[in-house]
Amino acid sequence: MLVSAEDLVRWRRAERTDILNQLVPGHFSALGFAARPDGGCQHLGTPESPHDCAIYDTRGASCHAVEPGGAECLAYRRARC
Repeated sequence: MLVSAEDLVRWRRAERTDILNQLVPGHFSALGFAARPDGGCQHLGTPESPHDCAIYDTRGASCHAVEPGGAECLAYRRARC
């Protein structure tokens, strides 16, 4: 998923280098979250649950567009199982 310029600014202000340092080049010179070999987002999965987002509290705007339990969400979950 691509991240917005606003998310980049927010993460820089919050000093979230853990997120910023893991971004990869995407389409049209934008940055995005890397995908795991199974196709899931690199932030998908926590020690408590394989379906939770590890950066949920500060996730990007594009992540907000993925409706929990929606078709895209379920596709990511199937790829992780």
